[in-house]
Amino acid sequence: MLTHVLMVLALLAPHSAVYVKGHSRAAAKTREDLQARTCYNLTGRPEDSDAVLQVDHLFSRSGDQSVVMVLLDRKGRVLWEGKTEEDPIPLRSPVNRLLKRLAKSTCAAPSLLASRYSQMSPPK
Repeated sequence: MLTHVLMVLALLAPHSAVYVKGHSRAAAKTREDLQARTCYNLTGRPEDSDAVLQVDHLFSRSGDQSVVMVLLDRKGRVLWEGKTEEDPIPLRSPVNRLLKRLAKSTCAAPSLLASRYSQMSPPK
């Protein structure tokens, strides 16, 4: 996990500009809540962004619904991905659950690294 956190840190710093790609209700909700629930700033154009957050709202033949998010760097490499089922009774938004996971996985990384390195003794 630390390797993945380091890769995300190397490519995206907190307050990086993120473009939300998608035309679904879930993508619209993501645009509304991204800045409040994560450490990223929303940008309206992909060329102005440091990363793209692809948001899809999927429907299965059985009627189940899920929301999928994939965070991509400028070169199209996957930095983070998440999927959650939509509850039959929407008490909690699946978008908010995924944004919370995104923030926990990528925004908390600097403090995770700082705490890890603060435990190390200084070089002699």
